[in-house]
Amino acid sequence: MNLDRRVERILGELGRNNAEVKLLRKIKEQIFIQSDEYMKDVLLEYEELESMELEIVTKVVYVQAVRDTLNRKNTISKNGFIRTLRRL
Repeated sequence: MNLDRRVERILGELGRNNAEVKLLRKIKEQIFIQSDEYMKDVLLEYEELESMELEIVTKVVYVQAVRDTLNRKNTISKNGFIRTLRRL
């Protein structure tokens, strides 16, 4: 498969994913508007937990990528990076 086709396929997939995300956001908004106060609190709490989960996953992936890089390349000062990672 040539590069242009791959790029076109990836862009198409991104477009579909973007459309799905927009639809989900719209549905979430409609549910939120129709909910009572208790359900709104629950939905907001759930949204906050999802956000925290995404942040944690992002940090874990970043830390693992740095560790993998350090394991492959000993030319970088490991001690400085490891101290930084421990602060995360």
